[in-house]
Amino acid sequence: MGLLDFLFGKKVKLEIPDKNGKILKKKISKKMFDESVAQGKIKPVDTMKAHVLDPVRGYYIAEWVVDDDVHREDVEKFSTPNGELYVVIAYVDGEPQTVLTKKEAWEKQRSIFDLIDKGEDYQEQLDAHISDLKKKIKDTD
Repeated sequence: MGLLDFLFGKKVKLEIPDKNGKILKKKISKKMFDESVAQGKIKPVDTMKAHVLDPVRGYYIAEWVVDDDVHREDVEKFSTPNGELYVVIAYVDGEPQTVLTKKEAWEKQRSIFDLIDKGEDYQEQLDAHISDLKKKIKDTD
């Protein structure tokens, strides 16, 4: 690897666990990354940005690892063209259940979450949303 590539070449961000499991963030040149992958020193990981609605934690964005946090088939079915996932957490008997959804349905649920957070009346929109979901389920049967 040349000095010019080191100084001016494209950089790649890495997250590397140390011996205690703490994640260290490093930047290396793309050329060094490609060489390390070819030599088997580094294994690239597919990640997806997940937009999560959780009634306990609220809205947050998480970085999910494909085949660890989410199945590849689900990524192909639910990800947007720009590679993002939309997730709703529902609690059943106190246990969180993860539901992947299309962006359009997630946005409707987000608007209902926002109404609840503001203390506004949300029942009419919630009923309409549930009715739409029931129609879609019937249409797919």
